[in-house]
Amino acid sequence: MLIALALTAPFRLIRSFYTSWLQSDTRAFLSVIFGALVAVVIINWLAIFIRILVLVSAAALVRLDLQTAGYTKWQAFGILLTVSLAGFGLGVLAQRLF
Repeated sequence: MLIALALTAPFRLIRSFYTSWLQSDTRAFLSVIFGALVAVVIINWLAIFIRILVLVSAAALVRLDLQTAGYTKWQAFGILLTVSLAGFGLGVLAQRLF
């Protein structure tokens, strides 16, 4: 659900958040330290992050296809959310049955 929401968020809002956040040297330094920490966690848990990266890539491709087809951002969010939750539900059902 968070991936679908992040892909439908307007890029202007995200860009304005980061530009206002990085105006201070202290904030920029903290961002670099936090980014390094996240990079270390990603490297240590590479198998988990590969799966997350595949999910994000698939959602991004679907979002681009929906945008090309002319859907609004809320329609695209609804479609991504519905398909994601249906896949999750089928996976849980398959695990319990087998």
